[in-house]
Amino acid sequence: MAGSRLVRSFAAEGYLPKFFAKQHRRYKTPSYTLWTMAAIAFVGVLFGSGALLPLVIMGGISFLIAWFCMALSAVRVRQILPSLAKPYKMPGGITMAYIASLFSGVLLFAMLIPGTPISMGSVEYILFAVWLIIGALFYIFYTRNNVTQLHSLKKRSAS
Repeated sequence: MAGSRLVRSFAAEGYLPKFFAKQHRRYKTPSYTLWTMAAIAFVGVLFGSGALLPLVIMGGISFLIAWFCMALSAVRVRQILPSLAKPYKMPGGITMAYIASLFSGVLLFAMLIPGTPISMGSVEYILFAVWLIIGALFYIFYTRNNVTQLHSLKKRSAS
């Protein structure tokens, strides 16, 4: 359920198609996203564990990339917009953001460099390259023009 709510949040902000932001009228769950994720999981099961393992590893590196970007963003926002209203207090402050950036960066580096104990296999490197290309194309042709917060932040930093 948490994954579907994350996808719904991304869609609501314009990072993904609005279709994924729709919620069930009665239960307020991201029903379209849940059905899409269930269909993908069902197809994955049909391919067997040999096909799922590389996707699980890709999920791990995706998680590391997200943490690394989040930690760097926390540092950057506090540097360039120190007076920005922050609705919560970050445990450990900016020091913790630096520590999180360091650790997630080291783990990400270790996953991407061949020969390390946690490096990916050849199939995962190919999937990673394809994933990066698809992500870049999606950003160029969709996200860049549809993210509402991105536009408001650009206007705020320009003034």
